[in-house]
Amino acid sequence: MDTEDSYECACPAGYIDVSPDTAQKPGRRCLLNCVDTAESYICKCRDDFVDESPDTKNRPGRICRPALIDECRLGKHDCSQNAVCQDLPQGYTCHCKSEFIDQSPNRASLPGRLCVPRPTAPPEECRIDDSASSCKEELNEVCRLINGKPKCACPINYSRDPTTKSCTTIDECQFPQLNDCHPSAECIDKPVSYTCRCKQGFKDISPGDKPGRVCQPYVNECQFPHLNDCHQNAECIDKEDGYECRCNQGYMDRQPERPGRLCKKRVDECAKPELNR
Repeated sequence: MDTEDSYECACPAGYIDVSPDTAQKPGRRCLLNCVDTAESYICKCRDDFVDESPDTKNRPGRICRPALIDECRLGKHDCSQNAVCQDLPQGYTCHCKSEFIDQSPNRASLPGRLCVPRPTAPPEECRIDDSASSCKEELNEVCRLINGKPKCACPINYSRDPTTKSCTTIDECQFPQLNDCHPSAECIDKPVSYTCRCKQGFKDISPGDKPGRVCQPYVNECQFPHLNDCHQNAECIDKEDGYECRCNQGYMDRQPERPGRLCKKRVDECAKPELNR
């Protein structure tokens, strides 16, 4: 605020003035989300931030970093009320519940936005049998609700091949919303679903039977002396899960239980008379 002789500072509404000299020099340091106490104040990071302060026990709320947002948990998604929201490393996706059919306008990239009940009494067209009016099993057709009426159509995540007229699976790898592969993994499409595989130079540390979901870069310990304990007269050999040490030619390994950690130069006593008397 400009004054006649100089200026004055003041913290905005909702902020606490924690300046070193609030009497003479107010408004130099303002903190948000502070709780005023009888003796001082307490800072607290907002719910959508993570507290990364050096001393979170005694001085919380000094460094607040934005947290990864779980749109499903926070209700910040546009899934149908008849769909299940699935959180992904990058965003989220929606799946219609089993008793509902996905009729979303853009089902390939934005599924689960419009879920309608499955028909309870399908007409004769939806009977999968040998009659002329049944859905064609050889084309992978199923009975689905189309424009409010049960019709023979391709299943969810399938599309009609313009040449063969057969229903073929949609390549989930083409749409990040339909797969949960790690950014450092490649997505491999399969006839029924897909699988993930960590790229070269990355180690797969994914849990359970879902590979390629968590990929960690390999570290070549041999490139950094502080990451290996090989002897100065030994060779460092990088491995997929660590490294090995091996004494150089002309040196003897004096610690076979831990190879390459203590290498002594070989001495040919026969070549030196003073050593073989």
